[in-house]
Amino acid sequence: MPGVDGSVRELEAYQSHVTLPDDFDSFWESKLEALRDVPLSIERMRLDSYVRNVMVEQIKYQSLEGILHHATYISPNVLDESLPVVVMYHGYDWNTHEPHIAMKYVVQGMGVLLVETRDQGMVADQMISYPMGGASGWMTKGIFNKECYYYTNVILDSLRALDVALELSGSRSAIVEGGSQGGGIGLGVSALHPKVKLALIDIPFLCDIPRGVELAVRGPYLEISHYFKVHDPLHQQEKAIYDTLRYIDGINFARRITCPVIVGVGLLDEVCPPSTAYALYRELGGEKELWVYPEYAHGLSSWHEEEKLKFVSNYI
Repeated sequence: MPGVDGSVRELEAYQSHVTLPDDFDSFWESKLEALRDVPLSIERMRLDSYVRNVMVEQIKYQSLEGILHHATYISPNVLDESLPVVVMYHGYDWNTHEPHIAMKYVVQGMGVLLVETRDQGMVADQMISYPMGGASGWMTKGIFNKECYYYTNVILDSLRALDVALELSGSRSAIVEGGSQGGGIGLGVSALHPKVKLALIDIPFLCDIPRGVELAVRGPYLEISHYFKVHDPLHQQEKAIYDTLRYIDGINFARRITCPVIVGVGLLDEVCPPSTAYALYRELGGEKELWVYPEYAHGLSSWHEEEKLKFVSNYI
């Protein structure tokens, strides 16, 4: 069955043209070094839980520039510190993570941190400024400066969240899980944090971004297209934009991921074209699995949840 951008045979043969910046490693190491100097400053507040033997907490912690971030931590009353902690990243503007999605791990004795992405939550104490506005949404905020680009900071916030999860749980390793935007974030965290044991990546956003912008007909990639249409119709700034995006592209992160990764893709995905997920999978050098759902778009069959649980069970 053909997908939205080619047959399975064509998708399997496709290879991304995203290139690695010469200073990719030194850029991220400098950012990580700055992040290490920021105290976690974890605040915990217990919330009502309607599930027996499960504790739910609101968590606050600091990232760069002293910005306060929010998350929800769900843990069993009897926590098994020998198991990884799970860190879950949400989709684009989809920060409605509710505790029930963590239960598949909590029943196994693992703690789970549900992470809120900067600017995408409805909280009053997160004041963030950028050196320039954006055409729409978050994709173009600070896009001409990799140092302060929106997703540069999102990746750093997400790395900080993983440190928080390790501190809360006492675990020595972590599993990262995310779909769409959360999948793109999970790739960055898996490439940059040494304690990621497994990565569960669904319908990933921020992978092979030029291809995504070229083919997507719905979703946040259109914010880049909108910028060109309204502010740069001759694409005179295209190189500068894609030069920044190379630093957060999942293709370049994949080339540095060593932990096992499972990737889920829907062949009818019009938000994150399936060829971008195939390109990601090609670049992963370690143990990996690709699960393809021909009749699904930007959202996968519940069957895939079973496959992810099987995948996890092979490594813990």
